[in-house]
Amino acid sequence: MTPTRILPIPVLRAGLLQCHLLIGDRPILVDTGVPGRADRVLRGLAAWGVSPRDLALIILTHGHMDHMGNAAKLRLLSGAPVVIHRADAPALRTGRSDDLQPTGWVGRLLLRTRIPQRPTRPCEPDLVVDGARSLADFGVDGEIIPTPGHTPGSLSVRLSGGDVLSGDLLATGWMTGHPGAKPDRPPFEHDAAAVHTSLRRLLAGGATVFHPAHGRAFSAKAVEAFLARTRA
Repeated sequence: MTPTRILPIPVLRAGLLQCHLLIGDRPILVDTGVPGRADRVLRGLAAWGVSPRDLALIILTHGHMDHMGNAAKLRLLSGAPVVIHRADAPALRTGRSDDLQPTGWVGRLLLRTRIPQRPTRPCEPDLVVDGARSLADFGVDGEIIPTPGHTPGSLSVRLSGGDVLSGDLLATGWMTGHPGAKPDRPPFEHDAAAVHTSLRRLLAGGATVFHPAHGRAFSAKAVEAFLARTRA
């Protein structure tokens, strides 16, 4: 199978939010950005030489508006099936993710703006998963695995080489986006203890590089340091 390339698609500036494009034998889109920014995702695909109709699959790492915001439109344009975990499927079906528990002042400030509660266009998922799912049938050497914590149904994509697209399990550079930013908790989190458990399982499974949706990639060693300095 063709080695998989991981290509970022910026949705918001300064590294605040990106989707990821996986290109192996076929391309897969991971997350779809905030509502109303489908044009940026489409431009990002085009920049990497990918047409929406080329997509084999659209993976949603979880059911928050900044990840499922353009799922309905991109599925319509691409014809690609949309996959999400069963626990987060209700948010996709209704277009609402109201169970937001802030981890600090950034989350509390965002809740006051009502931006995180912004509804998205409802979308019926084509694939609903409860456990691990190989991506071989979609042209990528890797798998989807449940990594609950940020939401009950958070998913990560683990590639055979050790790269992990970890959604919002952790974030880096939430306010700055600079390369030296350490991994930290995102503005919202459902279960801190479950996040720690999911991260430890990813590390035990051979994860080498984590690619978050907010901020820049960081190493397994940085994740180990995060677990050592925080308590769930």
